[in-house]
Amino acid sequence: MFSNLFRKKSPPVTSKKFLPENRLETLLMQAAIDVKARSDFYKEFLSSDLFILGEISSSTVDTEYKLHEGDKVHIREMTFDGKSAIPVFSSLRRLRESITASANYVRLNGRSLIELVGVSKDVILNPGLAYGKQFLPNELKSMLDGSALHSQIQEIHIKENQQIIIGQPKEYPQELIDKLISLFGNRSNVERAYLAWYAMSQAEEPHYLIAIDLIGNVKPLFEEIGKIILDTLGPSKYIDIIPLRGGSSLENYFKSQKPFFQKE
Repeated sequence: MFSNLFRKKSPPVTSKKFLPENRLETLLMQAAIDVKARSDFYKEFLSSDLFILGEISSSTVDTEYKLHEGDKVHIREMTFDGKSAIPVFSSLRRLRESITASANYVRLNGRSLIELVGVSKDVILNPGLAYGKQFLPNELKSMLDGSALHSQIQEIHIKENQQIIIGQPKEYPQELIDKLISLFGNRSNVERAYLAWYAMSQAEEPHYLIAIDLIGNVKPLFEEIGKIILDTLGPSKYIDIIPLRGGSSLENYFKSQKPFFQKE
């Protein structure tokens, strides 16, 4: 089963090895293991030609058609997790590997595809294959408006006496917190961790802040935290991370707060 993460699935023993056919597939494979590659993947997805099961006017079986202005297209859908979704493929080879019979298909640019079908349904890239991706509606929207093309997580350092706006979030991201508790519980260098809702100024949109009290550098955890955030909240949510051991001006605030994780 797919998740909304970039994901490498465990293929059947008899399946062929997944060798990238193009840059999009190369980035898809990289994004499955490296959160830093995901911005480049999104950009490539929007600019790449994708293969979609469907028909344009009088297309014939197994004949490639590109969509032009004024054309009418019927795109085939699939049922995924009990709801309608749109299957797409990163190359003609992936389409042929996925289906068991001849079918009509359309070749369509990624951005044009999203604009055509809208952002009300999931889009499933390479369903059933070793490397694939589930795009959620909010994720598709953030790809079009550009917010998904930037990293959604960053490490920050707040200067002494710097004025910020900070408090607790109205909406507590319980699923995210549960996953981070599980992660930190398996890391011996994490002492405790806190969650806050903050902004660096009145002009900045408030967002989540994760403060981590740990021995050593936060960066070894950076990629793992990023994958969890992307999986849980999607690419349009921005989250900052701050290490508490290092003279942060936020230390006093968090001393009065209950950590969501405490090392036993």
